[in-house]
Amino acid sequence: MSKVNAKRAKMTVAKVKSAKVAKAPSKQAKADKIKYDAAKGTLSMVEVAKTEVNVFVYPNKGKYEIDEVKVNINGKDKAYAALTKTHMDITALKVNDLVKQLFIGLVNANPSKFMFGYKNVYSFAFGLVPKGFNSYKSVITHHIGDGQRSLIINANKHFGMGEIEKALVKLSLAYENHKTYVKLYMSKENIGKVVKACQSLLEVAKVG
Repeated sequence: MSKVNAKRAKMTVAKVKSAKVAKAPSKQAKADKIKYDAAKGTLSMVEVAKTEVNVFVYPNKGKYEIDEVKVNINGKDKAYAALTKTHMDITALKVNDLVKQLFIGLVNANPSKFMFGYKNVYSFAFGLVPKGFNSYKSVITHHIGDGQRSLIINANKHFGMGEIEKALVKLSLAYENHKTYVKLYMSKENIGKVVKACQSLLEVAKVG
């Protein structure tokens, strides 16, 4: 073997070794995706919930935060340019854990109809809005002004009040009827039903 070919062979071996090292998953990654069932003595893959979503940032309709909107992320205010899309981790938002649980359950909302939006329109609001950047009317939104665990579901072009009430009544959820929207309160006891009701309204592909 010539010196050039020997050198090429060594380089090839080195590349293979480095590729193997790069592909090896970390222990943390394995821990996140593999579940051990002690009773059965088996290992199984588990789906890790998606918490980071694309969010459209709306300018405030009041007297401040027109060009930039401040969002509390992990306890610190962060400024985002208004009328832009950005990534936000739902778990990092300053909202009640039940609110986070709800919206994590809605991350698979039909992308041709709905998108996540953040607004500080007179009061803080995070939730789903009809696709398109010209509507302040949310489909499903949390409002701090209405309580730490309250939820607003607005009638819209995708589902009306009839569909909303039918979805809530089917799961025996208590709510307030305000003619064009309903308001309900989330608790540890009803959060599972709230998620399922909202999923059915949004035609989510995966219903948990």
